[in-house]
Amino acid sequence: MRFKIFIGDVLVLMNEKSLNRRLNSVAVYLIGALILLFVCLFVNTTAEDFNIRGIQYICIALIYSLAVFAATAFYCKKITHRHVILVILLIGLILRIYYVLCTPYNVRQHDFYDLGDKGHYEYIYKIFTDWELPDNFGNQFYHPPLHHFLAACLLKIFQLMGFDLVRSYEGLQLLTAFYSFVIMVVACKIFYEIGLKGRALFIAAGIMAVHPTFLILGGSLNNDVLSVMFTCIALLYCIRWYKNPTFKNIIFIAVAIGLGMMTKLSTGTIALIIGPVFLIKWLNQPKFYRQGRFYAQFAVFALICFPLALWHPILNNIRFDQPIGYVPATGLPDLSESHSLLQRFLFLDFKELTSNVYCLPWENYNMPAYTIKCSVFGEFSFSQDFNLIAWLLVLFNIIVIAASLIAMIYVLIKDKNKERRFFNWVMFAVWAVQMVSFIIFNITLPYGCTMDFRYIVPTLLAGAYFLSLWMQLFNGGRIKQFIRNFVLAASIAFIFTSVWFYTSIY
Repeated sequence: MRFKIFIGDVLVLMNEKSLNRRLNSVAVYLIGALILLFVCLFVNTTAEDFNIRGIQYICIALIYSLAVFAATAFYCKKITHRHVILVILLIGLILRIYYVLCTPYNVRQHDFYDLGDKGHYEYIYKIFTDWELPDNFGNQFYHPPLHHFLAACLLKIFQLMGFDLVRSYEGLQLLTAFYSFVIMVVACKIFYEIGLKGRALFIAAGIMAVHPTFLILGGSLNNDVLSVMFTCIALLYCIRWYKNPTFKNIIFIAVAIGLGMMTKLSTGTIALIIGPVFLIKWLNQPKFYRQGRFYAQFAVFALICFPLALWHPILNNIRFDQPIGYVPATGLPDLSESHSLLQRFLFLDFKELTSNVYCLPWENYNMPAYTIKCSVFGEFSFSQDFNLIAWLLVLFNIIVIAASLIAMIYVLIKDKNKERRFFNWVMFAVWAVQMVSFIIFNITLPYGCTMDFRYIVPTLLAGAYFLSLWMQLFNGGRIKQFIRNFVLAASIAFIFTSVWFYTSIY
C-alpha cells in the first residue's frame, strides 16, 4: 500500500493532457539532447582513470530499475500507457549512452578508415580543417556532405572547449546517438498517429528502443543514422499531411526529404511512398482539378525539396563527372560469379545461418541468413564468451521476424478499420520499397558488405508496427490466445536478450 502511495505521489503531476503535450512538443528532444550534452561535457572516456565498469553498473542499474518501476506502477494502475512509453524512451536513451561511452569511436564503424583513405573520418576532418568539400569523389567522398558538415561544426565547438582530437571524435558519437534517439521518438509518434494503442504499443516502442541496429548506428560516425532519422521524420509528416493537408506538414516533408538526400541519396526512396500518398489525397478531393491549395503546396514542396536534395550530385557531376547515383565497387568477392540468384536471395541457407553466429562479409552469400544475423550484430564479430547469449538473440530474432511477416499479411487482409487500412498499406509500401531496392542494390553490387542490414533499417519500423497491431487485433479462442502469448513472450525475450547482450560485451 505504501509503495502504491509513493508511486502516486511521484507521478501526481504527470496527468494525461500534460504528457500528451510533452510528446507533441520539442521537450522530449530537448531533454534527450541536454542529457547527452551533460554526458559529453562531464564524462571523458579518453581519460586514463575512466572507469568503464562504473558506467556499466550505473547504466544497467538504471535500465532494470526503470523497467521494474514502470511494470510495477502500471500494474498498480498508478501510471498510464503514455507514462510507460516515456520510461521506454528513457531506457532507450540510457542504452544508447552506455553503448557509445563503452565503444571507442574507431570500433565497429562503417567505411570510417584513417586519414589518407578517403573514408568518413577524413571527410569530416577535411571540412573541420579546411571548410571545403573534398576535391574528388574517391571512396566515401562521393556522399553528400550534411552529416560530415554537422560533425565538423561539432568538432570546432569541442576544439574551442579545449578537447583534443581523440576526445572530440569520441564526442561525435553522442551526436549520432542523438539521431538514434530521435528515430526512436519519431517512431513512437508514427505508431500513435496511425492508431497503435494499449499494451501492443509497448512492444513496438520496446523494439525501437533497444534493437541492436539502433545501438550500433548510434555509435557509428558515418551518415546512415542521420539519413534514417530524416526518413522517419518524412514518414511521420506524410501521415499527418494525409490527415490534415497543410503547408506546415508538407514543408516538414520537403525539408526532411531534402536534408535526408543531402545526407545520403538513398533517403530519396521514401519519396516513392510519399509521392503516391500526395496523388491519392489530391485525387480524392471533390473536383480535385480545382483544388488550388494542392497546386500551391506541391509547388512549395518542389521549391524546397529539389534544391536541397540535388545540388550536391549535380555539383559533383559538373566538377568531377561523377555519375548521378554513383556508388563505388568494393574489393570483396563478386558473389554473382560463385552463386546463383536463387542461392543468394530466395532460400534461407540453414548451414550458413548456423555455421557461425556472426556475419562473415568475406564468406557469406545468402541474404536471408546474413540479414537475420546482421540486424542484431551488424557485420561485426564479438568475443566467443558471449556466443550463448548471441545464439539466443538470433533465435528470438528469427521468431520476431517470422511473426512480423505473418502479421503483416494478416493485418493487410483482416484489419477493417477504414482510416487505418490506408496507413497499413503505406507501412507495407515502406517495407516493400526498401526490400526491392535492397535486392536491386545487391544484384548491381554483388558483395558481402552490400547485404548489410543498415541499408534497410526502415523495415524495422514497418515490422514493429505490423507485429504490434497484429497483437492488438488477434483475439479469440484458446488457440489464438496461445499463439498471441507465444509471440508476445518471444518479443519480450528478444527485447530483454538485446539489452542483456549489449550490456554484457564490455
